[in-house]
Amino acid sequence: MAWAAKNFDQARYATLKAMLNQDIESMSPSVRRAYLQQRLRLLERQIQDLAEKMHLDPRMLHKRGIWSPKPLEDSDWSSLADLGYLLALREALLQALVTP
Repeated sequence: MAWAAKNFDQARYATLKAMLNQDIESMSPSVRRAYLQQRLRLLERQIQDLAEKMHLDPRMLHKRGIWSPKPLEDSDWSSLADLGYLLALREALLQALVTP
């Protein structure tokens, strides 16, 4: 903890905090791209964690027909809805990164 505080850059923190409070459209293209890439990395990790919780292969999530034929548990329905949302968000982020 002391090491982290010792190397803490207050100016950079203030800049990043201000950027997060900005509207994404007002960011410069390079900053917006870096922001979207970071969001995508975090999102990919959330998808991977949720897929592992549901015993799914994260690499197969883009394919249709990957779901188990056995009935879902009640807790899995909530996870399935969350996973669907995260996958849709990932597609939107990927599209935003491709669009100039």
